[in-house]
Amino acid sequence: LISMMTTDEQFLSWGWRIPFLFSIVLVLGALWVRNGMEESAEFEQQQHNQAAAKKRIPVIEALLRHPGAFLKIIALRLCELLTMYIVTAFALNYSTQNMGLPRELFLNIGLLVGGLSCLTIPCFAWLADRFGRRRVYITGALIGTLSAFPFFMALEAQSIFWIVFFSIMLANIAHDMVVCVQQPMFTEMFGASYRYSGAGVGYQVASVVGGGFTPFIAAALITYFAGNWHSVAIYLLAGCLISAMTALLMKDNQRA
Repeated sequence: LISMMTTDEQFLSWGWRIPFLFSIVLVLGALWVRNGMEESAEFEQQQHNQAAAKKRIPVIEALLRHPGAFLKIIALRLCELLTMYIVTAFALNYSTQNMGLPRELFLNIGLLVGGLSCLTIPCFAWLADRFGRRRVYITGALIGTLSAFPFFMALEAQSIFWIVFFSIMLANIAHDMVVCVQQPMFTEMFGASYRYSGAGVGYQVASVVGGGFTPFIAAALITYFAGNWHSVAIYLLAGCLISAMTALLMKDNQRA
């Protein structure tokens, strides 16, 4: 949005700073919400029963007791990270450089999916409470799996309608269905005394492994296969399928 409201010179000079300054408002809002929340009964019981003896650093405790949980978190976040980064980052460069599509198309798509997420995430969270977190998660991951090839086929056909449609299917529907239930799923993998540390570190490691490298891996695949998009579609499909299979094999700990 800022890039469309400013010239290239203005954006490079000061425009790019505006979203970062706006994040101050988001942080203050998050702190206000967090201060108004009560701790879970399980956590309060853990504090009450906590032994006086000095314990190991929580993240070390989490690594020693639940090493497999970190791998599960990486696998579960693949769908979220690949759908978002491929649609909003990789496709922006690929479509302009290889397809000749206007740059504004994916900038507007990024704005659209961001706005829709304000509605879809609460709706999917409500569905997760009603029908179960794992069902919603698996459904979202499978939607991402089924939308991978059609998204790139729409790019190749340069069909604006289908590009927007499958961008929403990936970066809104699939992405938001998995992201709205991730945090409770992740925290339930760890004990109450080191839950925050375990889930937090696992989440950030997954961000680097599954998200940070995604645009570079996708670009490398395009280069290696001489501009053929099928390899990136397979990469996206495989990531979503791995997330779906991981969730399917997990025990459902959600309480009624």
